[in-house]
Amino acid sequence: MGQLHRSWRRKELLRTLLGLPLGRARGELNHWVFWASHSRIPEIVELFKKIRRRRPDILRTMTE
Repeated sequence: MGQLHRSWRRKELLRTLLGLPLGRARGELNHWVFWASHSRIPEIVELFKKIRRRRPDILRTMTE
């Protein structure tokens, strides 16, 4: 599987988890952040850093 395909799949997973119930979304977001933090894809690592910084805001938005 190529880097572009892996990036696309992770982007889609992130988009999908935003619509999940909070409990499940929190777990999926943790899984996504873990994967992204170990990614060697520069754009994914950059996105991971932004999400890590804003995770409380993201989860708060999901509850509203």
